[in-house]
Amino acid sequence: MFRAFSLILTAILVCCQFGNQSAAQPKDKALKMLAAKGWGTLKGTVTYDGDPPPLKDLRKIIAGNKEWNFFKTSPEKDLLDPTWVINKKNKGVANVVVWLKPPAGTFFKIPLNDKNRTDTVVLDRPFCAYRPHVLTLFPRYFDGSKWHKTGQVFKLVNSAPINHCPRLVADGVTNRNWILILKPKSEKVLELYPQETPIPCSCTFYNWLSAYIWVFDHPYSAVTNEDGQFVIPRVPAGAEVRVMAWHEDLGYVLGGKDGKKIAFENEVKQMNFQIKK
Repeated sequence: MFRAFSLILTAILVCCQFGNQSAAQPKDKALKMLAAKGWGTLKGTVTYDGDPPPLKDLRKIIAGNKEWNFFKTSPEKDLLDPTWVINKKNKGVANVVVWLKPPAGTFFKIPLNDKNRTDTVVLDRPFCAYRPHVLTLFPRYFDGSKWHKTGQVFKLVNSAPINHCPRLVADGVTNRNWILILKPKSEKVLELYPQETPIPCSCTFYNWLSAYIWVFDHPYSAVTNEDGQFVIPRVPAGAEVRVMAWHEDLGYVLGGKDGKKIAFENEVKQMNFQIKK
């Protein structure tokens, strides 16, 4: 009991220290808006090259926890390691992040509809796995001189009947670390700023939990679904950009950190590619 109390007290102290200390870093004021001549759509499928790696069963790890009687009621997929989720029929890979990157010295023009968002993005822990495992956010954009909020809301949710202690490890500059205690059936709104690396989310109480949050300053991103498919609408046409892709086990999987150069037109562009462990 003393150990549990100490753990909770430590978490509360850390939460108080880091809870609201995120601060956006100003961009170079010499940046120019990327010229675009309309909008197109990027869509495609990410597949696995070869025989998919086996899924690690997490039951032995989870069963050692005092909440096992609750966790064992989880759906089957929540009891398996979510690192590689691959469709057996088409070998489509889920949870690959695909996004656009503007040329050096430029920033993206943002469509009016995307400047005013009303959506809420939720990271929940209903059983013994985060849902979703990988997500992207677009909370702010840069107009060449200052930052603006889009209106998008990000919530950490604990819909389970047991406590949860999410821990977000950010870059330490744009966003600080977060450690929170979420009581059963509770939620917390977090304000995050765009950063160039993903923010891993784990749990102080249940160490097998993992999720990844990408925070962008533009809406041109997507996460592949369970069929390995992605769609990014309203991409800037008539200008050369870079298509980037990332998987948690492999890192950058499309041309490395340089991505793949491409120029869109006012049409649907299909881009399929394979990855392998």
